[in-house]
Amino acid sequence: MKLVILLFTFVVDGPVRSNQKLYHLTSYGLLVLLPAGLLGFNPAGSVDMALAAIIPVHAYIGMTSVLLDYVHTKPMFSLSMLLLGGAAIASFGALVHFNLKDVGISEGLKTLWKDDKKKLEQK
Repeated sequence: MKLVILLFTFVVDGPVRSNQKLYHLTSYGLLVLLPAGLLGFNPAGSVDMALAAIIPVHAYIGMTSVLLDYVHTKPMFSLSMLLLGGAAIASFGALVHFNLKDVGISEGLKTLWKDDKKKLEQK
């Protein structure tokens, strides 16, 4: 249902307003999925895969707004958007690879806050 509403607002409001709404939807998705993954609710890696899809989309839309504000010449804007699209695709691929071949996004974030017992014992 939200997809139908999103598509309808794209036609009515235009692409800029629709991108803003999609940006906010991805923010809400990150707001729900990041704590869920960190708290251990990650059935079969579904939360990690959803994060792998949402994070690049969120970053792409946010950086597009920055480029619209600060890049003023047409050739530089086109080049910047091309590089941004490549970075978004590469980050999606890297996150999926991290989920499938390594511990996954949620476990990777958890390891940032784990205490290293060996370091604590040496002190």
